[in-house]
Amino acid sequence: MSTIIRNSITFTGRVSEFRFWPERDGKKALLKVSIYDRETWTDNQQARHEGPWENVEVSFRGRRAEKINAMFDKGDFAAKSCVMGTGYIAAMPRLWVGKDGTAGGVIQVDGQTLALDILREEDIRQGAERNAGNAQGGPDQGEPDQGQEPAGWGPDAPEPATAAKTSQPDRTDPSWAAGWSR
Repeated sequence: MSTIIRNSITFTGRVSEFRFWPERDGKKALLKVSIYDRETWTDNQQARHEGPWENVEVSFRGRRAEKINAMFDKGDFAAKSCVMGTGYIAAMPRLWVGKDGTAGGVIQVDGQTLALDILREEDIRQGAERNAGNAQGGPDQGEPDQGQEPAGWGPDAPEPATAAKTSQPDRTDPSWAAGWSR
């Protein structure tokens, strides 16, 4: 889930994939991290609802990229780790319509910070334990595990360039990102 305030963005979610390019030929090191999330809620009748998957592509450059990559190498971060971070919107979101007619998009961010979301990891772990108890006939004590990876996201997902692109929103209109903020 992400929140946008005057081009500054905070985001939370799970790491889908990460790629690192070291400093070379005078170009700064670059680390790209894909993060996805889905909002879930329970209504008054205890029915569980899920929002659409959101994807944020965060780019870190220079020493910051090297330091965060070192954390991935040490195992502090890994695929499917719950993270939170901040940054600035780098470009217009990449939007597309898939072959099945569903719309998709990626928010592109110049990253400033990235940290583990330990509280969310604990919530997901506890949800998984409750689900295991429910599978064994135990009482329902909460929502199901929200840590499931979305189909179509991650390293095996098709590149957006293969899908039909939608028209770009008007950049002069500040409401263009209204659909991306929460």
